[in-house]
Amino acid sequence: MPLLEKIRDAAESGFLEELLKRVEGEKSFCRVLASYLGAESEAVLNGVEADLYDGLEAAEVKLYPKRFYEGFGQALALKVIGGVEKPLLLHVVWSADPLYLENLKKMGAAAGVKVAVYVRGGPLYEYG
Repeated sequence: MPLLEKIRDAAESGFLEELLKRVEGEKSFCRVLASYLGAESEAVLNGVEADLYDGLEAAEVKLYPKRFYEGFGQALALKVIGGVEKPLLLHVVWSADPLYLENLKKMGAAAGVKVAVYVRGGPLYEYG
């Protein structure tokens, strides 16, 4: 099952929300989420670190980013240097206004990066 589908299932089942209540920090979140998804955390692909890697797909995770473009540099590095065809960028946020989501969608399309935004207590938005 693709990494994004597994993350969608984790969001829909309530696992993501429960996990976010229990862990502190991005590294802890990624370690526990990777275990749940059957993936590795902090995997290194050709010198580029992926927060989540399942053997085929890789993701960069940003927990409560301040700006919509955070994580794109790492996602591009995974694509260009790490050899991941279409990496995933996952933002976890408290809220997301329409402009934030539209800008992420545009950036993802331009960069060839899948984007997912999990809004705490709400939906998972997916682009690309």
